[in-house]
Amino acid sequence: MTQTAQLTNKVINLGDEFKIKPKINPPVTSAAKLEAHALHQLREVEKSKTSSVVDIEFAKQELSITRYKYKKEVRADLAQERDLRDSKLHGILSNPSAIFRQFRAASKSSAPTVQNLHVGDKVYSGSSVADGMFDSLNNLKAPSMETYQNLPAYQEAVDMYSHIIKLAGAGKKIPAILLSPE
Repeated sequence: MTQTAQLTNKVINLGDEFKIKPKINPPVTSAAKLEAHALHQLREVEKSKTSSVVDIEFAKQELSITRYKYKKEVRADLAQERDLRDSKLHGILSNPSAIFRQFRAASKSSAPTVQNLHVGDKVYSGSSVADGMFDSLNNLKAPSMETYQNLPAYQEAVDMYSHIIKLAGAGKKIPAILLSPE
């Protein structure tokens, strides 16, 4: 097909992949439009020769209010996505055998399979990928404490905890913690 034919907009390439646009929450979209409108109004007021300082300050205040509302909507949308993600992760971590069964069932289906899985420094290949998935889920539930034990903040917290346990075990009254020395 020639380039001239493509430029006429009469040609549809059926081989091109369809790209799905990311779904944006309608309240976020409307808040973004309001913010853009407030910014446009501010620019118009600033350009106008008849506008006063009070008009400019009012437009700036309107812009800051709409920006605050936009950020609030974005934070709410992100919190909703985070809660959905965390609930899915909790479902997987609370019952790893279900996801393990899905991996085993996927190996029997005609769907493309995962050939290699890297878990830490281990590599699972072929039919042992499901075992690697189970191993990685177990590592998520109980992470290796070796990396934490070398941190000074961890050692300090462990020492503080052991001192508190000793004080509580001795039966003595624990003194009040003061924020400022008297």
